[in-house]
Amino acid sequence: ALEIDPGLATAQATLAMLEIDYDWDFPRGEARMRRAIAANPGLAEPHISYSAYLAAMGRAAESIAEARRGLELDPMSQPAAQTLGYRLFYARQHERAQAQFRKTLALDQRAFVARVGLAQALWEAGERKRALPEAERAMADSAGSPWILGWLGFAQAASGPFYCGPDHKV
Repeated sequence: ALEIDPGLATAQATLAMLEIDYDWDFPRGEARMRRAIAANPGLAEPHISYSAYLAAMGRAAESIAEARRGLELDPMSQPAAQTLGYRLFYARQHERAQAQFRKTLALDQRAFVARVGLAQALWEAGERKRALPEAERAMADSAGSPWILGWLGFAQAASGPFYCGPDHKV
């Protein structure tokens, strides 16, 4: 695709993520990501991808800004909304992350990635009794996601001996 049209923003962003994730060529990947954004600044996907890179580099404020820009460009995008929630979560802005995940869930109550994100943000904010039911619903909505099952197992184990659900313990 890039041989036909080197200015394709989505192709540039995809190649940038490959350079970052697989080649570990961070300077080249970041430069390509910036080119993707410059090629089509109104496209949400490169902003969202760039936010992932920035988060991995520990550049939380920039990462949040790029995720927010991606969501502004595509306000009905569930992935963009979830991405912003996780960028806030990873920046330890747990209350803001909760608010963002709730906004995502207002778009789709079965958005299990947002629901487990809400559970994780609640957990980290010390609201463990509220976190577990959210994680359990995320598990049910995800149809058995191993990632969510692992997090739910952690949360149940960390909640104390013989956790049997939100209403009782044995």
